[in-house]
Amino acid sequence: MKSVLSKLFYDKNDKVIYPFYTLRFFFFLFIFVHHCYGNIRVPFLRKPSLAVSGFIILSGFLTGYIYANKKIKSTFDFTRKRIVKFLPLHIIMLLIMIGISGIFNIHNFSELLVFLKKIFFNIFLLQSWVNDKSYYFSFNGVTWFLSTYLFLCILTKLFLSVIKRINKQKHHNILLILLSILLFDLTLLIVYLVNKYNLTEYWIYVFPPARIFEYAIGMIFGLVCTNTKINFRHDDMVFSILEILSIIIMIAWIHYNVFDIFSLLRKEYNSWIIPLVLIIVTFSYQKGIISKLFSMKILVFLGEISMYMFMIHQPLITYMTRSTGKVVHYRYLGLYMFILTIVLSIIIYRFDHLKVVKGGKK
Repeated sequence: MKSVLSKLFYDKNDKVIYPFYTLRFFFFLFIFVHHCYGNIRVPFLRKPSLAVSGFIILSGFLTGYIYANKKIKSTFDFTRKRIVKFLPLHIIMLLIMIGISGIFNIHNFSELLVFLKKIFFNIFLLQSWVNDKSYYFSFNGVTWFLSTYLFLCILTKLFLSVIKRINKQKHHNILLILLSILLFDLTLLIVYLVNKYNLTEYWIYVFPPARIFEYAIGMIFGLVCTNTKINFRHDDMVFSILEILSIIIMIAWIHYNVFDIFSLLRKEYNSWIIPLVLIIVTFSYQKGIISKLFSMKILVFLGEISMYMFMIHQPLITYMTRSTGKVVHYRYLGLYMFILTIVLSIIIYRFDHLKVVKGGKK
């Protein structure tokens, strides 16, 4: 029985947090369902803001966790390694989307100039800096996230140096948690100001500096978890309860729109930090029953290819909609596109993996 389970699940590994791969897959699922809402009418799952915050906090957490005891030597190398892997696919998706992004509706030189500017901003991942939907959601719209993530990568070395200095102080864990609370308050302040002055949602959703706080909070808790080794008398039972509770809190947060109840926010943007941190921290210890289930090899693999799925799903949905003209009326077409997204992502993953293997042999 144990040998069968070992084939289905990964064992706990302090260097690799397997449940995080599964979390990435579920974050992608939120985004896919949102973009496929016409096909899959499940409003409970249409939470793209949750997924975006999840990706950013998780990235920050892993950075703090991995680099807690080592330095980032070069900001350029750190950023390049995290972006270059997806840059070729980004360019390919951009070229694919050009054909249905208005190129045949250009009537004069000024319109051509605007179109070329959008291509330029997309190629160099600058589109999230332009407060105009026709720019930051242009072509393969989801890649605004890469643009914002690029900015966060550039600032990572600075963030880490500040956090590590605090980490050397007395009562460092308490100081770091207090700092994360302050950062969370700043996210609420941004949303409050946007609501008060009736600004566009760009300033809380796409604008890169607005995402600094989530990323830094993730980094802080990654460092804290590296410093803190928790051992209970019955680890499995205690952490299973904690994991289940964190999921229940997340579901309640989604269902009841906690911040909306207290009239603090018009929308839930940036308010997902609390339940996401609870889930990420509890799952990082990999001691509960849910984290064990999330270490299932098939789920971990789906998490590995989730970034490829993220990159290609919107062009697939867009082309399918344009070709059929009836996508919003067919729920099963959404399932078909989901399966197609997985299959194509596996092919891309295998191709990239083959290149890495060959490069390693050389």
